Amino acid sequence: MGNSEHTNLLAEYRRAAAVFAETARGAPEAALDAPTEDGEDGVWSIRAHVHHAADVSLMGALRIRLALAGATLEYWRYDQAAYQQANRYERGVESSLALMTAAAESTADLLDRLPDEQWVAPFALPDGRTFTAADWVRNATRHLEEHAGVIERATG
Repeated sequence: MGNSEHTNLLAEYRRAAAVFAETARGAPEAALDAPTEDGEDGVWSIRAHVHHAADVSLMGALRIRLALAGATLEYWRYDQAAYQQANRYERGVESSLALMTAAAESTADLLDRLPDEQWVAPFALPDGRTFTAADWVRNATRHLEEHAGVIERATG
């Protein structure tokens, strides 16, 4: 993987974060609590999609930083419905949009400085699978795009 490839991956990641934020900010306040298509464990509101995207962005930013530092990664298993309730997903969305945007930009800025060999170096997961920094960026981009798509379809 060459420098231009990871530059392109990071541009797509930044674009996905910007599109997600723009799409969510374009949702009318009255629509934020309307049900959308299924979330990961049932029907979610637009508000829940926004908070979820921010939380996953934050957790992902931490995960890639730990991986780069050589930490042994663990799976964080939790009940999504209980997590949403405990983290007050009924709150306003603007701070979560700011968090998601900041986590994405900070992580892209970090990854933009990786040497080529670190982009393809495997990080081990507890189940024996591996991922690379490039894999992480692709997955984070896809996640934001999927949730932006849900919000866009819900608001027509």
